[in-house]
Amino acid sequence: MYLFIGLPYDFDEECNSESLLREIRHLTKSETEIISLPRFRFSSLEFMMKHVEDLDKLEIQTTETFFIILKNVKNKLQPEKKEFGEIYINDSTIDFYIKKFKWSSDRYDDESLLKEILESLHDSYKTLKNSYLQKTQNYEKIVKEYEKMNRETKGNLKEMNISGLINYEEPETQFIKKFYVVVNKSDEKEFLSLLRNIEFIHFDSISVIVSDNDYILFSFVGIKSKENEIKKKIQEKGYFLKNHDLKKGEYEKRQEINNKISKDYEITSNNYKISLNSLFVEIFILMIHIKYLKVYMECVLRYGIPCNYVYFVCWNKFDDYLFNKWKKVIKNWRFSKRISISSSFEESDNELECAFSKIECKFDE
Repeated sequence: MYLFIGLPYDFDEECNSESLLREIRHLTKSETEIISLPRFRFSSLEFMMKHVEDLDKLEIQTTETFFIILKNVKNKLQPEKKEFGEIYINDSTIDFYIKKFKWSSDRYDDESLLKEILESLHDSYKTLKNSYLQKTQNYEKIVKEYEKMNRETKGNLKEMNISGLINYEEPETQFIKKFYVVVNKSDEKEFLSLLRNIEFIHFDSISVIVSDNDYILFSFVGIKSKENEIKKKIQEKGYFLKNHDLKKGEYEKRQEINNKISKDYEITSNNYKISLNSLFVEIFILMIHIKYLKVYMECVLRYGIPCNYVYFVCWNKFDDYLFNKWKKVIKNWRFSKRISISSSFEESDNELECAFSKIECKFDE
């Protein structure tokens, strides 16, 4: 877990970060860094109170979307990664980016009013989410077409389009129809027995076209006017009727279509991976900025102004351990009198009596 924490610092002199870090690392027995945040401009405390809840909702939405994209990135781009912090963001890992975080003024101008920054964060989230949904839908559509084509051309006899297995035949007559049925190998005897008892079938016309590991493809001739009755008897027993309805020359056209689907799949898949990586980087950066801004706004509302704040990022594999250590740090915080611990404060709760946010570093397997 990564914890993002903001605490008041009442001393006039600048915070001695090295000394404070040594103390915090000793108390929490966890890796910790101090993060620098801008002094954001806002119109009033009333504005902060009005918008902090909106930011909470945006944080939840962004975090949920981030983990959805993360799962996709891990499966498609970085399957070898076993730890959350090992996932790459451009040329750096998530772990490195979080530890060395700096507010990106190019993205979210800290000279602007806080209202404008919040609007920019909301707009960024909407744009990223819509882009991800659209690109993923397009990708999944071509994947379905590609998988369907593979089943029809490379699957078992039950799945395949049998047109490629059958030579072109003369059109059926007014009275005779040819049937194609796929049967489990273990059901061959029962199937032949069934056909022998269907009076509308010419039994001597039964032949095996091809078989695979599990199935046999049969063909036979029956009376066309009794087609529905023949089909009903076959389907009642769970056998698989197949269609061979391509006219002469149409199989070659189908092959051309399949080749196009394969090419489209390859291009779309490569483009999607590029887009996915870009979206992942952007949603991660957005999420981290939102979490730190949330900590800042909670600092203002909890500790008031004017006041100096010090911001930490701390990480440990054991969530409860990290929370419990920080509860003791907060309870004994000696750099400000602005912290108050409520009487309802529970040692066991995964909450802190301070301005904080978090990322739970778990892959959704």
